[in-house]
Amino acid sequence: MARPLTVGMTTAFYLPGDMLLRAQLRCLSEQSEKDFDVLVADHHYEKRKGYMPELAEKYKLNIVHVPYRPATHVAKKLDCAAFNAPYCFSESPRIVRYSCWRFVRPDFTKICLESSTNVDFRFHSCEPKNRKPQFRDDNSATDHDMEIWDMKSDFVNWNAIPKKSGEPGASWGPDADSDAPAELFYKNCYGNYMVFRDQWLNVNGTDETWSSLAHYEDIFFCVTARNNKMVCKRVAHKLYRLHHFYGQHSGRANISPDVEFTKPCAQCEAASNVLEPKRFNIKARVAVGEIELLESKGVWVCKTCFLCGPIYHTGCHEHVEHHLERNRMT
Repeated sequence: MARPLTVGMTTAFYLPGDMLLRAQLRCLSEQSEKDFDVLVADHHYEKRKGYMPELAEKYKLNIVHVPYRPATHVAKKLDCAAFNAPYCFSESPRIVRYSCWRFVRPDFTKICLESSTNVDFRFHSCEPKNRKPQFRDDNSATDHDMEIWDMKSDFVNWNAIPKKSGEPGASWGPDADSDAPAELFYKNCYGNYMVFRDQWLNVNGTDETWSSLAHYEDIFFCVTARNNKMVCKRVAHKLYRLHHFYGQHSGRANISPDVEFTKPCAQCEAASNVLEPKRFNIKARVAVGEIELLESKGVWVCKTCFLCGPIYHTGCHEHVEHHLERNRMT
């Protein structure tokens, strides 16, 4: 029988002792409302499968542990389709995303369970407090605030988290310090949301064609949700993200995951480094027949490796303009 809430975790990082995952699970074990399960769609399933039952017992959580395998018949540089996984594996009516390097307050699941609308948890990114402008200076190989989480245990030092915008380490504006009422899905949500499963499936969730090249899934989903009259409220200071260096392996993992992405062809790899005003070299590649444009979808597809990405030439504002022109955004 499905629980009323699933916490969906995607776990790209694998650190010594698996302490990052343990710290995140400890946050869930301390929730005031317990009627939820945890779906771990795991990029490192083979490494964790032997001891995941022990973690479930230690933290008194109902953990559903499944392997995550990216589509390998197409090339990828990113795989935001991973965020669809909880909506495929779980039948819970409410599903909340809980990505790597996030920690949540004890009333996180209570808010999810009691809300009558979708919930966007404000994006509170915590930077190292002692970073100097010209270089990294926090004595951390991952460039995160070691005072908040020291990598040695599952303990999160909540007293070290900035309390408001403007304090050292607070990488957010003053508007993010306050809740906001339920309205059409806000344009600048950053993926830290609880979305009702039926609504997510109705709009087909994260569009993989937009997010295989770069991190555009937030823009696309917010626009799609608004188009479909989905609403959400915003809740502040319940979820925090630690700034960190991204990993260099598939899915920004810090070590090789179970299944690596299929690499782009040489032409796509070169074009992905072309920036404005000739973003991705789209016009030149169309001219020589390397890629095909799917105008109705707003994406291009490589004819060789099937890498795909959004059509734009000068700036990412064209994403929004594309939807406006087609009456897909209100």
